[in-house]
Amino acid sequence: MLTSSLTYKRGDKAIISVELLGEKIPDNCFLVTPTRTYSLNKTENNTYSLTIEQIQRGFDFYFEAAGYQSQTYNLIVVDKPMITSLGIQADYPTYTGLKDESFSNTNNIIVPEGTKLLFKWQTQFADQAVINDDTNRINKSLGKNISKITYNKRAIFAQNLSLSLIGKDGQKEIASNIELSVIKDKYPAIEHQTQLDSVLYSYVIIGGKLTDDYGLTRLKLFFRNNPEKKYSSINIPIPKQNNAGFYYQWNIDSLLNSSDYGVEYYLTVWDNDAVNGSKATRTSKQKLNLPSSKEIKAELAQRKAETESGIQKQIEQAQELNKQLNDVNQKLKTKKELEYNDKQEIKEILKQQEELRKELQKMKESYNELNEQQKRFKKLDENLKNKSEMLQKLMNDLLDDETKKLYEELQKMLEEQSNLNEIQEQLENIQFNEKELEQNLDRALKLFKQLQFDLKLKENIDQLDQLQNEQQELSEQNEGKEELDQQEKIKEEFDDLKNSMEELEEINNELSNPKNLENTKQEQESIEENLQKSLEEIQKNSNPSKVNDQQKKTNEEMKKMRQSLSGMQQSMEMESMNENLDDLRFLLENLIKISKDQEELFQSLSKLDNSDPRYKSLSNKQLEIKNDSKIIEDSLRSLASRVFVIEATVTRELASMNKQIDKAVSLLKEKKVKEAVADQQFAMMHMNNLALLLDDVMQQMQQAMANAMGMPNSKDGKQQGMPGLKQLQQQLSEKIEQLKKSGKTGRQLSEELARYAAEQERIRRMMEEMKEELNNEDGGSGIGGDIIKKMEENEEDLVNKNITEKTIERQKEIMTRMLEFEKAMKEREMDDERKGETAKEDYQKIPPSFKKYIREMEKEIELLKTVPLNLNPYYKREVNKYINKIQKTTN
Repeated sequence: MLTSSLTYKRGDKAIISVELLGEKIPDNCFLVTPTRTYSLNKTENNTYSLTIEQIQRGFDFYFEAAGYQSQTYNLIVVDKPMITSLGIQADYPTYTGLKDESFSNTNNIIVPEGTKLLFKWQTQFADQAVINDDTNRINKSLGKNISKITYNKRAIFAQNLSLSLIGKDGQKEIASNIELSVIKDKYPAIEHQTQLDSVLYSYVIIGGKLTDDYGLTRLKLFFRNNPEKKYSSINIPIPKQNNAGFYYQWNIDSLLNSSDYGVEYYLTVWDNDAVNGSKATRTSKQKLNLPSSKEIKAELAQRKAETESGIQKQIEQAQELNKQLNDVNQKLKTKKELEYNDKQEIKEILKQQEELRKELQKMKESYNELNEQQKRFKKLDENLKNKSEMLQKLMNDLLDDETKKLYEELQKMLEEQSNLNEIQEQLENIQFNEKELEQNLDRALKLFKQLQFDLKLKENIDQLDQLQNEQQELSEQNEGKEELDQQEKIKEEFDDLKNSMEELEEINNELSNPKNLENTKQEQESIEENLQKSLEEIQKNSNPSKVNDQQKKTNEEMKKMRQSLSGMQQSMEMESMNENLDDLRFLLENLIKISKDQEELFQSLSKLDNSDPRYKSLSNKQLEIKNDSKIIEDSLRSLASRVFVIEATVTRELASMNKQIDKAVSLLKEKKVKEAVADQQFAMMHMNNLALLLDDVMQQMQQAMANAMGMPNSKDGKQQGMPGLKQLQQQLSEKIEQLKKSGKTGRQLSEELARYAAEQERIRRMMEEMKEELNNEDGGSGIGGDIIKKMEENEEDLVNKNITEKTIERQKEIMTRMLEFEKAMKEREMDDERKGETAKEDYQKIPPSFKKYIREMEKEIELLKTVPLNLNPYYKREVNKYINKIQKTTN
């Protein structure tokens, strides 16, 4: 018997071999079982064998050959141990947001790091089981034919896991081999762009895209403006998801202004890794600096040139539009109906007007940026700030809604095919407004040039003042090479100042009314010569006292030149104010005169018919009023080109007045008295409105003049404040009390009472304006109580000549209320100061290029959100990479 073991597993191949020994060997050998006889195959060396492919049961047998029999053998078949099923439950970490999964009968699984795995095997015919992985070996005894095996594992790194079974024959077989792949939690990624506010350098826009495999927790901006200090940080809100866009506007003006170092910053983003702890990714450090004074000066000069050329361009466009409007109007006067070509011309006018409005909007924004830059980087006094704001208001008023509405109505008329007369009338109204726009643009250009002159003069005085202070400090110290460097720097800066003085002369020459500039070239040459001498003395290593004497001499020369420029500035300002006030008084007098003339003419004509012999002379009177009004218009427009406080409403009222007068003249020629009288009424209304507006302008100019002379009526040179009103009321109370005690009667008493009543009315109106302003701001209507009502009661007593003890008592109550009002106002001012930056409306504008970046970033994030949630984590990551790649290629 050659087969060593006759024990087989069910289904295995069984090979039974036997060898025959003897002098003679028979040719055949048989294996005999109780049920069957098998013929064995002869192989070699007297060996015979039988192969049973899949043995299923055991049996007894013996060999037989040539009449000889072997002993009886017993072949045993045992069951083979096996795995009938495998189930794996994956409990993903909560922070991944993945739904738990189950796997069946697989030998390869991929799971995120930290996943809790439960393996479940079901086995048969095994007595023992051995579980092996890269870190553990576990033996388990199995007592039943069918057994269940469980094994818990936390996936931290990739490894192989095997299950071996041992059957009744004691042999071990690997029944299951599982390859476990682990997806490590990646670091978050950050992609960002920054855009510095190139107008005011007051903020930075930081935006971009954050990505992570499972989720983001926070984003921080770290910054410092001193290399010796630790970084401060700001939390930037972000959504806690795996793909997020962010956008943050960071105000840096205070950081830049308080340090010469600039601002150094970087971003850090954290993920939500709960296995290894939250991981962070940091951007590289970046630095922001304010531009140098030379760079700012150059940029402001460029913006000024662009604004000036922009206004000039708009004037030319407005002139061309007016010409087209006039041409169309003249053509239509000769026609009975609107033709196709006429419609096309009107449509072209509509198109050009729309383009003009767009250009005006751009110009307005450009000036706004320039205005904000000048306030940010220039030392503007209250006067210059007011001028800038008034010019800004004039720019804003150029785009009036009334003209836009007229064009919209004209468009509608064309669509509805309105009659020719209506369209003509509409075109005339539009032409009137466009002519006013052209004149306002011309005025804006003249005022802009005047403001640039004022700013340049102020800039030169400030620059000279700074140089003089630097020179004085230098004259008080001796520092060798450092002293030489400083002196050279001062000389270079003075050379810049000389160039700036030449620019001032050029700007002055472009003014419609050039100023009388003092010639300072002699002073400039003297300062330049002394600066050169100071440098030479320092280079020679001369006696320190000699160097200091020379520097002090230079300092004195600078001081004199500065005083000369300052005196010239004040002199020009006062001279201009006096001249403008005289012109305005003259205007008002003439306006009142033609107002009275118009009223007399209106009253005469309203009682007349066109057959009256006086009709012609009265019609000629209207023509005289028209000529006088044209003189007023020319004078007022000339004044408006020099005076900032004259608002666009004033010139519009003037134009409307002359329009009504022109219409009245035309109607009188046609002997349409009733229609002419109606237009005369409208003309008078505009005259009265204009007189009130000009009176207000005069008061503002007088106030500005008082401020310039160092005698402001109120804080910051604004309208009469609460302390001034309280003082006026106190004075009035004393006058009323004295009048009551004086015993005056008759006309003298009546005149004084009327004057005091007018004073009380003026104080009340100013008080009403202040309270109304408070109401508009934040509902301050409760401040001051019933002060207005008491003032009205006193006015009534004064008008009715009824001064009693009650009147005097009421005056005291008014003073008490005004004290309360003043206290409340002071508290409000303190609150406003505390609010500080929050109350200030910052000029902040997102650059168009950054808007485009934000839009594209949002599209990409939306695309990433469409990745199916049920994808395997590995494949989901690959899809995200693919989408990002496509998006970048497309961009």
